[in-house]
Amino acid sequence: MTPKEMEVCTICGSFLVVGDIPQRVEEHISGKQHMGYAKVRETIDSIKVIYPTFVEELVSRPPL
Repeated sequence: MTPKEMEVCTICGSFLVVGDIPQRVEEHISGKQHMGYAKVRETIDSIKVIYPTFVEELVSRPPL
C-alpha cells in the first residue's frame, strides 16, 4: 500500500487526501468540526473589524 498525498484543511486543520472524490470533500466541508471552526474564524474576523485592538490586547494580557 502506497502512502497517499495529504493536505491540511486551512479552516479546521484536518488532513485531507489530495485528489479525493468530490463527495468526500463535500462531506468534510459540511461536517460539524469544519463548520464549527469556520464559525469561530468568522466570529474572530468580525470582532477584529469591530474592535481592531481587542485581539492584540487579549493576546498581550498576562494569564489569569
